[in-house]
Amino acid sequence: METWYKIREPYDTVYDDVKLHLFGPDWYKSGDKVHQTHERTHGINARLRDKHKVWDCWYYVLNDTAFCLNMPDGLRIRDIARKVPREMRKSMYDTYLTSRSVLNYWDDEPGYLLDELTAYHNGTLCARELFTENDDAENRYKYSKRFFYELLEICEIIPQLFPEGYDRSHFDGIMEFMRAAAL
Repeated sequence: METWYKIREPYDTVYDDVKLHLFGPDWYKSGDKVHQTHERTHGINARLRDKHKVWDCWYYVLNDTAFCLNMPDGLRIRDIARKVPREMRKSMYDTYLTSRSVLNYWDDEPGYLLDELTAYHNGTLCARELFTENDDAENRYKYSKRFFYELLEICEIIPQLFPEGYDRSHFDGIMEFMRAAAL
């Protein structure tokens, strides 16, 4: 993966990893390190997508590693939402599948769900590193981890909507990595 700022030594923390791949706009500096890591992950994903247009979606998962994916044409977030069983409709369901802002801006971009998943992945790992420092970070870790697993469960439904003949190997690779994340 190409990076925009490369250091020679390994990253000391998850926060440093993400921060050094995307520095710049002040809005990435709002909130605590967990929030910044989450939001900067979105920025890294967007930069990769803009730079490498042959792939619809890019997902940065730390350590100079990103996954790329083209989602099938015509797949919508509202279609995914309909497939989610009632017992799985928790807080992430409303936030990322049925809210007006998602349906207005992201409905035709189902890769947005994986963008959120990778942002929660990176943010959760950042919180895990920090939670020994204070109780608030421990709470952030628990919430971030819960949101990650709720979204992971929802993303597992997406292949049910893939058209016949769609090469899902990239999607399967991302999901395999996420399931093995051991948060």
